[in-house]
Amino acid sequence: MNYQPKKLARHLVNFESATDLEAVVLARLGLSTNFIKEQTGLSGGQISYRLRKGKDLEGYGKGHTYRSEWRNGTGHLVRDAITMMVPVLRKEAKATLPKLVQHPTPEVSNVVELPDEVKRLGRTKAA
Repeated sequence: MNYQPKKLARHLVNFESATDLEAVVLARLGLSTNFIKEQTGLSGGQISYRLRKGKDLEGYGKGHTYRSEWRNGTGHLVRDAITMMVPVLRKEAKATLPKLVQHPTPEVSNVVELPDEVKRLGRTKAA
């Protein structure tokens, strides 16, 4: 008997399927491969392939990644997000952070009281 396994059909990545497109969109938001895997059901290799293919189709050079665009603040998407979100985040930080700062109370001091025995030893040596 001459058994030959079936050839797996090769998936054509043309970014018309929602899953292919979603991988690129989530990467542009700077999200991790693990997060993209959870959202799309794709494997890590499948995600990498789609991101590389998308990057090549858009004409980006070597060394460019969608995530680095987000981290470095160079993409139009991150600039738009910063414009919209920074005022809101500043307001939240201003409302929250000053309340979390702990100021020393008068009862607490940095001076350590030495035991009487140590004080006496200091006096005898100095005398």
